Amino acid sequence: MGDNIPDEILSEILSPALRVPDEMFSVMTSEKNSPFHSKSESSSAFLLVCKSWLRVATPLLYNVVVLRSKGQAQALAGVLTANPVLGKFIRKLRLEGGYAISMFKILQEAPNISDIFLTLNIKTPDNVCGLCRGLQLIQPIRIILFGTRDWYFNSSLLWFKLADELLGSSKLVQGLGRAPNLATLVVSNPPKFLLRHIREISNNHSLRRIRVTPFGSWAGNQRLYWDHVKQDKRIAALFDFPDEGSPPNNTPPPFIYPPRLAADPLQEDAIWSRVLYFLSRSAPLIGRRCEWKPAPMAPILVCKKFMRLGLPHFYTSPFLQGSALQSFADRMSQHPPLGRHVRQLTISHRGNSDLFKGIIASTTSLVELYGMPKSSPIDWESFSHLGECTGSTLSSFEDVPVLEAGPFKFASPAVFELFPQMRFFGWDSPISFKLQGEPIPPDTFNNLVRLTVDEFHSSFLEVLAQMELPALRAAAFSATAEGGGDFFQKHGEKLEDLTVSVLQMADSDLAILQNCPSITTIGISFDDETFVSKWWPLADSHACLERIVFQNRTPHRMKPAQRESFGRFLRSLDLASFPALRQVEHPNCSWPTTDREISRSQWVRWAEALLKQKIQLVDSTGAHWRPRLKYVPNLTRKR
Repeated sequence: MGDNIPDEILSEILSPALRVPDEMFSVMTSEKNSPFHSKSESSSAFLLVCKSWLRVATPLLYNVVVLRSKGQAQALAGVLTANPVLGKFIRKLRLEGGYAISMFKILQEAPNISDIFLTLNIKTPDNVCGLCRGLQLIQPIRIILFGTRDWYFNSSLLWFKLADELLGSSKLVQGLGRAPNLATLVVSNPPKFLLRHIREISNNHSLRRIRVTPFGSWAGNQRLYWDHVKQDKRIAALFDFPDEGSPPNNTPPPFIYPPRLAADPLQEDAIWSRVLYFLSRSAPLIGRRCEWKPAPMAPILVCKKFMRLGLPHFYTSPFLQGSALQSFADRMSQHPPLGRHVRQLTISHRGNSDLFKGIIASTTSLVELYGMPKSSPIDWESFSHLGECTGSTLSSFEDVPVLEAGPFKFASPAVFELFPQMRFFGWDSPISFKLQGEPIPPDTFNNLVRLTVDEFHSSFLEVLAQMELPALRAAAFSATAEGGGDFFQKHGEKLEDLTVSVLQMADSDLAILQNCPSITTIGISFDDETFVSKWWPLADSHACLERIVFQNRTPHRMKPAQRESFGRFLRSLDLASFPALRQVEHPNCSWPTTDREISRSQWVRWAEALLKQKIQLVDSTGAHWRPRLKYVPNLTRKR
């Protein structure tokens, strides 16, 4: 395809993907917080599409070069030495380290550099021997220096000398004072001691402007710094301070209501109703990981029309806690038709069962009911009332704990027949059920797709084992769960996504992997007390298992014993037993961003060992480790 497109057009197509914005190139951040720390595919992948893309994209790729590790610098030095033509494409160079002798090779082969970013935060064992020698070989138009207060902790004497010259003004300030083409000097958060150096630089007759870019705490220091600057009128005339309080130069024209819209009331109502619908959308609290943000009520208070059109939308997904509970209940009693608009309800009823039952009785079209973390449980009578009032429409019930039915009282499993539309069901209750007597219809919970179980009595799983559950595909148990043999024997073949506790995984009587031959993802739920140890049945095998996900609802820092245990588990993985396995996820996994952190990270060592078996180790966001270029000592020197 690329062979049929002229190079000029292909260049325009590839430029947006390979271009590095100047504000990104020049941003003042440390190596750890660099905007170039990316988990996505390298931009060099565009060069591998075809020969046309390679020819056109190569100059674009080398136009802006960002070096973040010694391995990258060494590789670039080798490439430029072997093919000097590539060095002529480099116009901007950003260095986030020293990178030793490799930098001399790079600067020697890149004579056209116009912009260079240097950092003063060089840490042992990195050094700037090559950089100090190579800087004399280039003539950049712009130099960006970034340094923080921790620059002096380095033990490299050579860089101490350069840093002292840069910050102490001996050669740098003298050079800037004599630079014949220096027109603009940009400083970010300048300390007061730097003012004397700026005063010396300002003697340069070609200097026309000194600009301060706000950064960090500059907003609070701006007036104090300006008081020192204005004492010297000559320097004050050169300074260009950002004026953050100035009003915009041009204001937008006033909004004119479309006449055609006002002439058609039905169309007007339909359009504004749709607008208010999107304004009323809010993020519901599903499970314990999603943060809920209430929808703003201000739009429906604008006028009577907005109130009439928007009120039904704002009652679609109410979020009730605190004083909002009673207000909502009063509103429902005063205007019963509003209850028909409620489809999704997130509630914390504060233990007031009568209030909860009153709200449920008013919302007869309810589809989804969610609790909140640490929300008060409902009693068994309220759960039965829920089934009688909204069971015919309810499809989601999660994070709502249910109290025991009473002392020495067994609950009837017939209550589950009241929820024919249930698809996502979460159970958190110690209630014990009657197992003798009238049998449960096997078509109960026929639409159930996902089952989440926190606290439970063994009789609950035995009740589920009496159902067919033809749509069930996912099940999740808490870190303290035990037992469930009847459940796994009856429904294990249907499950594709399963989360079990460490105790369940270690229970040979449950035989999780044998009873669940279709699962592609297995989660291991653990807490501070339980962790991966000797639970993994190494003798087992599974043909379909693709992902192993470790889950902890209360993340904590891994203890040494837990790290060692997890390391043993990773080393024991064998593709012969799990041929489809491609990914292992752990919530404590975190990827380092600097060379120093990478060299110390145990996660990196584990990830690179697994990659040899084509297995990815990923963090809680799903990002896997991308191997970096390795630095080979003395390789550059040999070249």
